[in-house]
Amino acid sequence: MGVLQERGELSRQESSIQALILNARIAEKAFALDLAPQRLEQVRETIGKLNQQLDDHPTNSAARATIRTVAGTYLEQFLGYADSLRRAREARLRMQVRAQTAGDSSILLFLDQLDALNVRLGQGTPPSSDQMVLLEQTARCGTSSPSCVIASCTTRSMARSDTAAIGK
Repeated sequence: MGVLQERGELSRQESSIQALILNARIAEKAFALDLAPQRLEQVRETIGKLNQQLDDHPTNSAARATIRTVAGTYLEQFLGYADSLRRAREARLRMQVRAQTAGDSSILLFLDQLDALNVRLGQGTPPSSDQMVLLEQTARCGTSSPSCVIASCTTRSMARSDTAAIGK
């Protein structure tokens, strides 16, 4: 084989390696956007193809060994990145459920307090100032901050004890 042919073949191999690396990065970016398992597999397969190509063309073995090491490190770090993205998505979903539950609890608390006030009014007893303050805090606060959630829990337990006292 002539020198030009060897250089041409080496250039094609290098271009193919670069294309595989770029394909892996494209699949990585797509995975970050949609967290689709097939994208994760696409990255694995592309790195596998890269390693296979490195095995098929053993010329310049020192450079190829370096590329193989870097590709292995990249794949390992990508898998850690993918795992952290999945955990973050799962945590967001859990937080959404908890926020919805807290919001629902706040609404139920507000309605419980209104029922307690209506019972007192129906009995001809005006509500206490504490009950009115708690009702105002619940209506104003909702679940907009952690302190409001804590206040809601405290208020709910107080409203239930008031309701229980009214029923006696």
